[in-house]
This record gives sequence, C-alpha cells and structure tokens, in this order.
Amino acid sequence: MSLKEYSEKELQQELNDRKQRKQDTPTPVEEPDYSDVFASAVEYITELSETGSEPKDYPQYVFETVMEAVYGKNVWDYINEINDL
Repeated sequence: MSLKEYSEKELQQELNDRKQRKQDTPTPVEEPDYSDVFASAVEYITELSETGSEPKDYPQYVFETVMEAVYGKNVWDYINEINDL
C-alpha cells in the first residue's frame, strides 16, 4: 500500500485521529486493586488441581482482570473504540 493512494485530506485526518487517540490513552489508576487478580490466580490453581486441566478461556479472563486492575473497569471503552476503527 502506498501513501500515494490517499488524498492529503485523508492523510491529515489519519494524523489527527492518531493524535486524538494518544491524548485519550488511559493511564493506570493511582491505587490498583489487585484483589480480583489474586482471586483469579487462586481459582486457576484450584481448578487445575481439581480437574487436572487448565480452565477454558482462562488466559483471556486473567488478561481482562489484570487490565481492569491496572486501568480501571472503563478501560474497555477505550479498547473497544480502538478495535472498532
């Protein structure tokens, strides 16, 4: 893909969109609450020891729990907005 395929207006709009996304980027919360992360780690080990296998979709669940602990529950608004572009 070549930049020649885009008009100057389209390129400028892309630059403006990127600047706005950078300004809107979430910042970590001042005092993260890791209690859900701790609970999910305990739940993972419990499930593993009881069933002998990793719980389904657990990596995704842990990722989501960590993101919410670090950035707050509203982080998904930003992530979903970016992913919808």
